[in-house]
Amino acid sequence: MKKLLAKKKKEPEVVSPPSLDSFPDFTKKEIFTQGQLIDNLLGRYIQADKINFDFLKVKIDKIKRIYIVGAGTDYSCAVFGAYNFEVLLDIIAVPIALGEFVYSNPILDKNTLVVLIGESGSVQKRIEGSGARLIRIMDFSDSKSDIVLNYKTLGRIPTASYSLKLTALAMLALYFGEKNQVITPLYVKIATQMLRGLKNKIKGVLSQEYIIHEIAGVLDSDRLLFTGTNVDFAVAIYAGELLQSGKCISSSIPLSQLNSEYRDNFSIIALASNLDFYNLIDSADDFRLKIVSSGVSALDENTLTYDESIPLLNPILSSVAVQMIAYVKQNG
Repeated sequence: MKKLLAKKKKEPEVVSPPSLDSFPDFTKKEIFTQGQLIDNLLGRYIQADKINFDFLKVKIDKIKRIYIVGAGTDYSCAVFGAYNFEVLLDIIAVPIALGEFVYSNPILDKNTLVVLIGESGSVQKRIEGSGARLIRIMDFSDSKSDIVLNYKTLGRIPTASYSLKLTALAMLALYFGEKNQVITPLYVKIATQMLRGLKNKIKGVLSQEYIIHEIAGVLDSDRLLFTGTNVDFAVAIYAGELLQSGKCISSSIPLSQLNSEYRDNFSIIALASNLDFYNLIDSADDFRLKIVSSGVSALDENTLTYDESIPLLNPILSSVAVQMIAYVKQNG
């Protein structure tokens, strides 16, 4: 009679608690380590300068409209994504707040793609039976049809998670843009190389920590207003939410709607990620601060610059500057 071997009991997996390393808190750690987190994300979905989202199985040439849905700061990600989708895919793209998507009446059919930033059973229920395709950008997911960030926010404000979502949306726009033959494989190759360079460019922004401390001190008003146009307005929405606190009224407005009433009652911070957008804000001299890419000219002491990438990715860098300003303001 064969001897029965007792199965060895599987020990439960021991998960080490998250460590602060040398950082004072998780918010600052997330800000300073987000470059590596972005690299990790790129490594999962880019091979040999080619973005691989084939598992999504979306026939983009059949899509006529795209809704990008998000709540809170994820809504500003949706605004960023919509601008870039329209340019790179040549398809109508609409950013929409999660609650509005659920309770409005969007056109949903087999020619519709919905990109959901996060998870929402209400959104999924709204789509059921319509024929519309759904892509979710998730922190964690076992589904093979999701774009997964593999990251959990521990800090008090969304920092690294925000940059990861912008990066995922940028990759998605490049992938579908090539599939729809709006942009060339060479353009995508160059852009993916620039994505790989984000880690060092983020380091460049963070190397200005002491300058950012001084700038945050100058922004001593309890009424802050962020402005910009196009993708920069998306970052302005994000900035307005981050700086909002019990001591500070902080909001955002498109540059085109900025009038004398706002100028008289708020300290205004303007964002410009390229020369064309900078020229729109350069005509005014009453901005408390300008956050711009190094590709612009005529800079002054009221300007914080970051090393230029490409228009698609520059807003990620300006959002890092905003994160540091918010962190300093919240920590005195």
